[in-house]
Amino acid sequence: MALTQASYSMITGAVGNVLDFGADATGATSSSSAFAAALAAYTTVYIPQGQYKLTTTLTVARKKLIGDGPEAVTLTYTGSSSAINASGTDAQNCHLEGFKLVGTASASAGILISEASVGCRRGIFKNIYVTGFTGSGAFGVDLAASLNNGIYYNYFERVDCIANDYGFRVYSSDGAANGYRCNSNTFVSCDASQNVSGNGVRIDYAKRPVCSNVEVIDFEDVGFAYSYCDSGSIANCKVENCSGIANGV
Repeated sequence: MALTQASYSMITGAVGNVLDFGADATGATSSSSAFAAALAAYTTVYIPQGQYKLTTTLTVARKKLIGDGPEAVTLTYTGSSSAINASGTDAQNCHLEGFKLVGTASASAGILISEASVGCRRGIFKNIYVTGFTGSGAFGVDLAASLNNGIYYNYFERVDCIANDYGFRVYSSDGAANGYRCNSNTFVSCDASQNVSGNGVRIDYAKRPVCSNVEVIDFEDVGFAYSYCDSGSIANCKVENCSGIANGV
């Protein structure tokens, strides 16, 4: 049982509301501490319509962060790291949905899911617009894995990475000689265009353990690209209804 501040009633599996923790929906002051407190107290956190300023990274490991939609909710990040992050042994089972995420050239990434022990797994990402992360090497959405683990079963639907330095990356980060497995990740009705250095879904360091069963469907621009990948390490991947393919399969 959980006590919600909004209703002061006992509700099983209650949802936290960032406004109950002091978030400023006008964007005049930072809401970082309010978001952090809500995420610490609840597994599922709701973001009502509004403009919210974030000055520090939001940690969302094993959490659900749900907004009213990218037309209604804008999160503006002014820090120098990643705006939203799940890392370490908890870099899995994230659910992010329903907001616009705006960054600057000083930030390193929009959404970063990064691990060193269990793999980036079973994330759900829907109806998100990521823009403005234009610093050199910054990705709108970045999934990174290492240490014999991989990136599995993540699902992206209507996630747009527009006007960043890069769009999406799926990256096994233990070096080009030992890249680890990327398997069964799906990108549906997304857009990764108008980025400075690269569009689409970029697969890096898919080496002897193959990158397989990655589906890129209904992209507005470049569908699928890869670099530093062994010949034959890209298998059973599907690019469907995309307007362009760079270094495609």
